[in-house]
Amino acid sequence: MELGSSNAQESETGVQCPFSKSKRKCRIKDFMSWACPRCDRTFRQVNQRHACGVGSAATLLKNRPPALTDLYRKLETTVRGFGHVEVVTRNRYALFRTTRIFADLTVMRDALRVVIHLSRKVRAPYFIKIAKGNKRVSHVALVRTADGATHDHSVFA
Repeated sequence: MELGSSNAQESETGVQCPFSKSKRKCRIKDFMSWACPRCDRTFRQVNQRHACGVGSAATLLKNRPPALTDLYRKLETTVRGFGHVEVVTRNRYALFRTTRIFADLTVMRDALRVVIHLSRKVRAPYFIKIAKGNKRVSHVALVRTADGATHDHSVFA
C-alpha cells in the first residue's frame, strides 16, 4: 500500500477523534482539511502549495554508493515503522510527514544530513546544529556511511 494513498490517510491514530460524534479513533485524514484534486494528497491548509506526487526512493538514490543507499533504506524503514508516514522525495531531498513535516533529509556524497523538527530543544551528542524557529526547533545530524567518519548505525538496526 502506498502511504500517499487515501487508504493510508484513513488509518487510525489510536486516540479518540475530537472531530467525530462517534467514539471512533482519529484518522490522519481527520486532521487534514484539504485534498489536492490532481494528486489526492491531503494537507492541513486549504490550497497548500506543493509539488504533486511523492517521488521515489529509487530516483533519490540513483547513482549513489551502495553503502549510502543501504543507510537511507534502513532510515526510511525505521521511520515508516513509527506509523503512517508519507515520504516525499525530490532530487537529493526527502521529507517525512504525517500531518506535517517532522523531518527532512539531504543525500550528500558520503552521508545523510537529517533535520528533525521538534517542539523543544533536545541536547544530544549526535546533533551538530540546533536552530530555533518560530514554532519548532530543528536538530541537525549527519549520519555517515562506514566509508565516512565514524558513526553508530545502531539507531537504524
